[in-house]
Amino acid sequence: MVVSGVVAMAAIGAVAATADDGTDDEGGYPISVTVISSSATPRPSSTALPTSPRPTGSSTPRTSSTPTPTSPSDELPTLGETVGGVLYISGINTAYVPSINPGTGVIKARFTIRNVSTTTIDSSVTFRLTNFLGQQLSRVDPVPILRLEPNETRIILAELENPGQWTFTTASFTLSPTSLVDGARIPKYTRDEAVFFLPWFIIVLLVIGAAAYAIVRIVRARPNAGEGIG
Repeated sequence: MVVSGVVAMAAIGAVAATADDGTDDEGGYPISVTVISSSATPRPSSTALPTSPRPTGSSTPRTSSTPTPTSPSDELPTLGETVGGVLYISGINTAYVPSINPGTGVIKARFTIRNVSTTTIDSSVTFRLTNFLGQQLSRVDPVPILRLEPNETRIILAELENPGQWTFTTASFTLSPTSLVDGARIPKYTRDEAVFFLPWFIIVLLVIGAAAYAIVRIVRARPNAGEGIG
């Protein structure tokens, strides 16, 4: 843990410029979001739903919808917490994808939402990625989740860019339902997940430094060994 902390602090200076050069007013980066629509009852593969893009509020995000999975039970994680007694939300599952560019990379995040009410519900979701100092590394403006039908389940996928070499980051989402259910507004819901990954660029530098130090020690030891023999 001590080595990881030192490595993370050493990476701050190298990545701080990346975190500050945002593409929007809040200094964030656009992310890619995919909304997978899945009904509670499996649909046969011959009746796949057509695809259609879903707009987002970020500057130039890439968004899409995919057909209903033929086996939703294989696609959906276990749903845990409930929001207002009408929406079931899973936790965030994350995965780190490194990049050759040490200042970029991707954190893949996903969660699942299910409507257990008898009312069609509209909502929106905002994703964020922050470092251990609380600085925002990437974000997306609210992504609409439109017309979530009763007993319908959807998987929301996001690619949060530019985790850099921060080592300790936090991926989070805030769900904001916009529909009324029985005349009542559903409260907002926020979930986050700590994401740890090895700062490969710093590790490479440490390995190179250790190798260079070993070579210098060997080269310096050779003349001394020759004098001892003479």
